[in-house]
Amino acid sequence: EGMVDIVGTNSINKRVATSLLPVSKSGVVLLFAKNAIYKSFQESRSTIIMDSKNYKFSKYFVYDKLDQIQKYNKLTFGKSSIDSLIISGNDFEIGKYLHYYQPFLNEDSNVFLVRNGLGIDFISTIHRLFIKKETPLPKFYHATTNHLIEKTAESDYSYKHVGIGNIKLSR
Repeated sequence: EGMVDIVGTNSINKRVATSLLPVSKSGVVLLFAKNAIYKSFQESRSTIIMDSKNYKFSKYFVYDKLDQIQKYNKLTFGKSSIDSLIISGNDFEIGKYLHYYQPFLNEDSNVFLVRNGLGIDFISTIHRLFIKKETPLPKFYHATTNHLIEKTAESDYSYKHVGIGNIKLSR
């Protein structure tokens, strides 16, 4: 089992991160979209509260600090590639993140594209970045969810799982 990198700070990603943290042997890395969010997370003592339980994260970066991520991966795992990458967001965000992380992905990487709904417009991005350029093609998974996660008034990083739903996964 390898490291799981999660891009973005929406509520679904936070639910996935807090679910994976206790069971992941290699750990979970959070990749924030903006430096201000990264700093705010540091100020929250690197903790996400989900359903009144605290989850402390020790590994997190701003998503576009590729040199820091590469250095961390090489020091920790002896390689710069990403084992599993989870991206949740709209088509523009998914395309942007795939572009940034393409150098870290290879045929052994798993990429999970999580959507709240059935949109698959990011297929053209996958074609342009990986197939057209004949670069190593990771294993792509499309996940849709109908879970409902609400932010609580407790803090900027406090959430409650209020709508138990399903995550459907396809390859």
